Amino acid sequence: MAWMALGLWVGSAWSESISWYSWCLASGIELRGLLPVVVVVAVSVVVGVTRRWLGLVLLAAGLIAGLMAGQLYWARWAHDARVLDAADSRGWDAEVVSDPRQGRFSERSEVLVKMPHGSARVSVSWPDGPPPEAGRQVRFFGVMKMAGVDEFGRRSHQSGVCASVSARAVRDYGWHRGLRGLVGPVRTRAREVTGRVPGPGGALLDGVVLGDRRRLAGTQAESDFRTTGLTHLVAVSGSHLVVVAALLTWFLGVARVPRVPSRLLVITIVGLYVITTGVQASAVRAWAMAGVATGASLSGRRADGLGAVCVAIVAAVAAWPPVAFDLGFQLSVLAVAGLVTFSRLAAAWTAAAIPRAFAPLAPPIALTLTAQAVTMPLTVSTFGAWSMISPVANLLAGPLVSGVLTLGLVGVALSRVAAPAGELVLHLSGSLGALTATVASRLAAVPYASIPLGALSSVAVVAIAGAVVAVWAWWPAPRKRGARGAAVVACAFSILVAIGPPAPGGISLVVLDVGQGDAILVRDGPRALLVDTGPDAASLRAALARFGIRRLDALALTHAHEDHTGGTAALVRAIPVGRVLTARGAAAPLREILSGLDAPVSEVQAGARLRLGDVDVEVVSPPGPVSDPSENNSSLVLLVRAKGFQALLTGDAESEVLEPLAASGAVGDIDVLKVGHHGSADAVSPPSLAVLRPEVALISVGAGNRFGHPVASTVTLLESSGSRVLRTDRAGDLVISVGTRRWRLETRGRGTVAGSCATLAEASFNRRATSPKGAHEYLYNRSQADLSDHQRAGVLAAACPGQAQGSRLGSRGHRLQLRGVRGRECLSGRDHGGLQHLAVCVRAPPGGGTQRREALERGHRCPDQVRRGPISHHGSGFGCHQARQEHQAVQGRGEAGRSRRAQDPKRSGVPAQSHQHGRGARQAA
Repeated sequence: MAWMALGLWVGSAWSESISWYSWCLASGIELRGLLPVVVVVAVSVVVGVTRRWLGLVLLAAGLIAGLMAGQLYWARWAHDARVLDAADSRGWDAEVVSDPRQGRFSERSEVLVKMPHGSARVSVSWPDGPPPEAGRQVRFFGVMKMAGVDEFGRRSHQSGVCASVSARAVRDYGWHRGLRGLVGPVRTRAREVTGRVPGPGGALLDGVVLGDRRRLAGTQAESDFRTTGLTHLVAVSGSHLVVVAALLTWFLGVARVPRVPSRLLVITIVGLYVITTGVQASAVRAWAMAGVATGASLSGRRADGLGAVCVAIVAAVAAWPPVAFDLGFQLSVLAVAGLVTFSRLAAAWTAAAIPRAFAPLAPPIALTLTAQAVTMPLTVSTFGAWSMISPVANLLAGPLVSGVLTLGLVGVALSRVAAPAGELVLHLSGSLGALTATVASRLAAVPYASIPLGALSSVAVVAIAGAVVAVWAWWPAPRKRGARGAAVVACAFSILVAIGPPAPGGISLVVLDVGQGDAILVRDGPRALLVDTGPDAASLRAALARFGIRRLDALALTHAHEDHTGGTAALVRAIPVGRVLTARGAAAPLREILSGLDAPVSEVQAGARLRLGDVDVEVVSPPGPVSDPSENNSSLVLLVRAKGFQALLTGDAESEVLEPLAASGAVGDIDVLKVGHHGSADAVSPPSLAVLRPEVALISVGAGNRFGHPVASTVTLLESSGSRVLRTDRAGDLVISVGTRRWRLETRGRGTVAGSCATLAEASFNRRATSPKGAHEYLYNRSQADLSDHQRAGVLAAACPGQAQGSRLGSRGHRLQLRGVRGRECLSGRDHGGLQHLAVCVRAPPGGGTQRREALERGHRCPDQVRRGPISHHGSGFGCHQARQEHQAVQGRGEAGRSRRAQDPKRSGVPAQSHQHGRGARQAA
């Protein structure tokens, strides 16, 4: 199943890339894109059939299924996008399918617009007023705009959004006749009740219980949760569903509901809860796994965590291919797969590394470390940061969030029958939430709690993947000395990462690629000045991480516009700032934005200077206090000088400011001009360019922005004056390195999510989409149905004598066991770290199906055994000889099994799974 899931995911991603480049460039690319797919599938099938490698056959089948599902979905996406774009302004009937979220100018939601053949997903920008809730049936008017061939269009394509529209005259017709409309009123009433809990505790209560993060968005608590690596506790996922299922199971047990109806009710109500909380991808994955586990339990089969993950992947990607690109789904799958595979091994190493007094803390610490390790390539590449305080934060905040969820669910339920009692319980839950926020705030204030890191290179990702596969293949058993040595090495590595590489020498000026906004870095070795922070924290965090910035001597905010100040939150408790510079009279509107920086604020005007090593930064405008800090022409204008090099940084100041500066002689001939207001129509003028005469004009602008920046006339005017024009939306980061006699300009590629197809079409393919490669694995080719009943019940017979600890390490699982190590677990008495029998991952006790269920219900325990989670093993006093006899009896060998084998001929065909040594077998009930 793992090979099938991998192939389906890769096939879906491959199909999306083919569809996107066909959409952007030319229709003929589809056939060229499918050619390598056909070759890979054909080779896989031929090799798999001839060599009897079932894994390759399943991989090929998954690729075919993923390609077919993806091609069908994105072909329909392209058709819907063209139909919507061709339609005039008209009324559209739609169902709201997501909570509204605050955009730059208005609140937005995703809706399913009714089409003649079905429905299309559209992003809607709502007019002023309360936006409609998820599950509402609405009608609005507007002109649909098809997704373009830029970064925003690529993200829309991957998320399945066909078009966007600014809605007018919205009419709400009530709850939609569907599942969302069914649970919508319940969620609305619950939100009204939880909304009475004030403060960060109430905001956390909304997010944890209802999946509604609107009250938490943009708060200091959200920033602290991100810094400490606790955002996964707010997003509804598997841990939340476990609490919900546990409460339901307890209630149904008290009501004496029979076992089978109880299980079915639990899985059904948990599914409704997933819909109520907004159908988050991580919650859907967890619910699918719960469904697989429930089905296995009811049918008397063992529960296989990795198999359940794979089934969830196959079901989710086949049903809706865009889920393969959902970040929450990707993180959820990686984390759960890593925990299922490595958590027990990590717990054993952690227990060996820490003092015995702290042994009970080993499992939760191991869970956090494992999840963080397997998701690190994705999180670092996406968020540009690594939370070093995360293990401690999860250890402290995890139980608190579980308490918030438990009390919140009980309080919401009680509020329906006993309002005062329910309100009391909800306030208790809010108090726990406030305590959680306090813990996160204190931990986020710890130095180096979160370290900015640049996106990992492909070499680093491959190295990490190789290390994971090597650990899985080796499966090393812990020794105290080795475990503590590994802990010391890990701590030393973390300290080195926190310190970071030494700052590069020399002087540089970098126009960072942060989208539609400004963020300019001026540095001389370790000293750095940041001019503006761009439109959002994520873009700035990633940009600073690319250049290894760990501290800023100064931050200059040119004026109070969101595209110049929106990323300031990325610096809070992450990058220390020495001082903040604003125009005189502009500090008051920026006070809230700067409140978290803990840095002195200086208001400056023309004539003020800042020294950074050999770099001199002079303020040349405004000449005095500004009346309106949000005006473009109120921007700080900075003249940067270093070793004969001169650059003018204009913020959003336009020709109305530049002409007097040029005429007065305050600014003369310069080398580089950062074009004001992202290249607007009035950014420059012939008189100002005649004096400034810049050799290079740099424009910081977002790809496909709705303002049309930069304006063609401005670009033409700059080029006609002899300036070379470069733009961040096409070239990425623009880096100017200043030497003693000359300066050099270079570009650093696209810094944002993906290069736009417009750029690719004009130039050449600098970055091509790559498909993930699966690790080499061996798929065991016997189904569970082919095993005898006693084999399905489970035999643990692969650990070496006297090493009871080894069985606690768990197992890789027989389906993913390498051919070279399977069957030689304990040769010559050597402990190979707990490699176990092919039927090791078992939960059901021995016996027939009815006997197993009865034993499970009464809490089955085997004599002389120690029960540890899903794996049971004999104590060290259980003799190997007795264990071998019992093993032979269970397998149908020896005197004890001859009569059984004679009665059941099928068992005679099951090969014996013998070992030279064995610690014991699980006894029959």
